[in-house]
Amino acid sequence: MAIAGWAGPCNDDNDTAKFSAVVRDWERRFGARVVAAGFSTLHLSVAAPPANEHEALLVAAEHFAFCPDNTTSLVVGDESDSYLGEVLTDRPHPLSAFQVNIGSASLRGSALMFAAPAASSSDEHAWVRDQATELPGSRDEHDVHEAAAALCGLPNDIAGIVDPGLLATHDHFGVRQAGAVLCMRFPARHHRTALHLARDPDLRARRALAEAAANAAVEGPETDAIRQILRGDPCHSIRSRAGARRTTPHRAGAPGRTPARSGSGAEPDEVEVPPPQTVMDPALQSGDPVRHTDAVPRIATAASSRQVRRLTTMALFGPPVIVGLSLLAANPDWSGLGLVLGTFALIATLSLMITAAPNGWLIVGGVIVGIAALSGPGPVLQAEVMAHQGQRVEVRVTSVKTYQGKHGPEYTCLLGRVDGKPLNHAELGNDSCDGPMEVGQTEDVLVDPHGWTAPEPAETDYSGIDIAAWALPVVLVLFELLVWLSRRVGQRRFEGR
Repeated sequence: MAIAGWAGPCNDDNDTAKFSAVVRDWERRFGARVVAAGFSTLHLSVAAPPANEHEALLVAAEHFAFCPDNTTSLVVGDESDSYLGEVLTDRPHPLSAFQVNIGSASLRGSALMFAAPAASSSDEHAWVRDQATELPGSRDEHDVHEAAAALCGLPNDIAGIVDPGLLATHDHFGVRQAGAVLCMRFPARHHRTALHLARDPDLRARRALAEAAANAAVEGPETDAIRQILRGDPCHSIRSRAGARRTTPHRAGAPGRTPARSGSGAEPDEVEVPPPQTVMDPALQSGDPVRHTDAVPRIATAASSRQVRRLTTMALFGPPVIVGLSLLAANPDWSGLGLVLGTFALIATLSLMITAAPNGWLIVGGVIVGIAALSGPGPVLQAEVMAHQGQRVEVRVTSVKTYQGKHGPEYTCLLGRVDGKPLNHAELGNDSCDGPMEVGQTEDVLVDPHGWTAPEPAETDYSGIDIAAWALPVVLVLFELLVWLSRRVGQRRFEGR
């Protein structure tokens, strides 16, 4: 990773000495070396990322605080030093054996990030703001992202002129993140824009809005409404940020960055966000139709405690239905239908649980127990019937069906009773059929006197099947317990317990 820093020619010898000390300190702490030196630019290349990259960037920004006027040409792009050489950053030839990309060729965005903390007066902050609002039109994604981050670091009186509504419609997620931060600095003024960003398709933009809302310096019904919407977001990191405690107002900046402050003074003590009031979307209060073309693609969640009870009540019928369909699949005549309907019943039950309580652990447990409830009862029923009621009869192989399997030919032996009596499901699968040479041979099999299950070889071992049979009610009870837990978790979201 390469970190580029640059310095305009400082007229003050004291400033030059300070910058030289900064370079030596950077070399000592981060292993940096000067790879190119020009009259107006120094490029510092770091062979490996330092342990604290943010501190390294602050070291470079410290120099620009000495002579900020000389960084403006790099931001605007007037100098050739605003761009790295094409030898390093140009796109590789499409037929090249090695496709290497070391990042953006432009240094304008990085220069703007260095100029932002160097600005001290209102005019300098305004200049940074103007450049930050122009760079999002660049085709270089790195410049766009750095411009958005620089915009978030401006004081409120300077950044308040920027319209977040224009930023919220930008294609780059970083610009929409900046719009989210600015919205929550003035929540009453930009409430509709904040509502739009709360449904942004990119979770990074919604996460920035949640963090800005949690650290908002201005409290009011608009801020509470945004927090309330974000607490229902499908992404856990967004929900946790929307419900987090607010610390100091000056932290309401870009995620991971601290914005500049126009004033000074002691930081206020940490305060806790009061419980949010239920504030409806103005479009819902007025009865106007709400368009969902830009809504966040997300799973449906219950909107009230009553809906949670209704959904989980329906889900309680799912486990016994799944077990019953699995038992139906023990009959070869109904095995296909039983498995298909059982799969649909399992999906429906899990969907009801997810809607009532979108909890990851409950869903994982429901999937595991649900698969056991669908795949276990049928084979256990067949083994129980054969172990306790199976009758030993002599059969003859009348013919053999051959079909191509995954690992070679597989066979199915068709059977007929030697005594001439009818035999239901008269066939043995590939595990008990050795091929065409079986035709005409006789063997003993166990048959179900009620004709429900297929015959099995007489030497089949059914020891321990009673223990497996007792496991079925345990699986059923566990599944019902998970449904009940989903009801409890879903109700806590609305009851606050």
